[in-house]
Amino acid sequence: SEGWVGGRWCLVGGSLGMADGETSPPRRRWSLEWNLGLFPAFIIHLLLAWAVRVFDFLVLPLVASQPELLAVYAAVFHVLLVMLLWSYWKCVLALPMAVPQEFKLSDEEFCRVVEGRIPPSVGKRELPVIGRGRGSRVAVCAQCKVVKPDRTHHCSVCRQCVLKMDHHCPWVNNCVGHHNYKFFCLFVIYASIFLAALLCMMAPFIVKWMNGKDKSIDSEIPLCGFVTAVFLFTVLPLKCMHCSLLLDNATTLEHMRTQRFNVDVLHGWRLPTWWDNVASTCGPRMLLWPFPVHSTRTDGVRWEVVLETGELTNNNGGLTESSDVDVDVDVDDSLDTNESAENRAPPSIATDGENSRQSSRMDDSADLAEVTDRLLP
Repeated sequence: SEGWVGGRWCLVGGSLGMADGETSPPRRRWSLEWNLGLFPAFIIHLLLAWAVRVFDFLVLPLVASQPELLAVYAAVFHVLLVMLLWSYWKCVLALPMAVPQEFKLSDEEFCRVVEGRIPPSVGKRELPVIGRGRGSRVAVCAQCKVVKPDRTHHCSVCRQCVLKMDHHCPWVNNCVGHHNYKFFCLFVIYASIFLAALLCMMAPFIVKWMNGKDKSIDSEIPLCGFVTAVFLFTVLPLKCMHCSLLLDNATTLEHMRTQRFNVDVLHGWRLPTWWDNVASTCGPRMLLWPFPVHSTRTDGVRWEVVLETGELTNNNGGLTESSDVDVDVDVDDSLDTNESAENRAPPSIATDGENSRQSSRMDDSADLAEVTDRLLP
């Protein structure tokens, strides 16, 4: 329940605008909901199985008379396939990391923060928060009832806040964020290399088939080449975009939105060199970069940043009791947008100058739905 208690807007046992018990828990791996989301993965593996059948049983026999070329073809295809699948399933199975306990708020603390005040119990934590919400000083998630760490956004599909969220990707049935962004980047990189290599190895036989010079070439090879080309030119823009974001130490959400900070930073979360930017996601050991293993040097909460003075610092201790606070409250799309003015949050909650409360309820993952649909077939 919620309402005005003692002159304050308070919640008891639920999220803002939601009745007690209506807050859904985060999506669990291997649950029915999660398993149904694996249908795109089934499509991907079905296409890969077809590619393996065409390559191993139709293409390789055509070069069987050249043992050296046969060995190269087989090694390139199967090594890239293993790396692609390894990266893909690491990305699928890596669960979003929970927001650390220090960012969580009790009902009383949440009420005070929503009012625009930092209670002593929260201020003494000196939370590492220097980023701002949409036009406000502090971002608070009403569903998770937490002060959102820097670069964190709430995903309505996973029903939880995701550290360094990039987007929710239906093709991996998971949010892409701090917990698996390296794996996702490796997946799209290996996918583009695998598709390009497969197309190049089939190209000579496709040309011969088109010219009618070799009747032994099965017509399934050019069909597979066409499908491969379609997926290649679909994945390539995605790979280029995420490689660019990786080199800038940015996410898709950060690229699409204006970044606001409570301190004067030089270029958002971008660090001085490309090495620092890549190492922020992939870790300092370059030998581990090509492999889908955890190697990041950050915890998803504390980030380095370059100030306008050129000084490299971090976001530790950004939020204290003395901070000047306006609060940006995240609420879900499912909340009733037609509720009466008497039941809405008080005007002290900043809404970034929007004309209605509905526009401030935009879900982070929904921002990328159109982009994802365009980039992936």
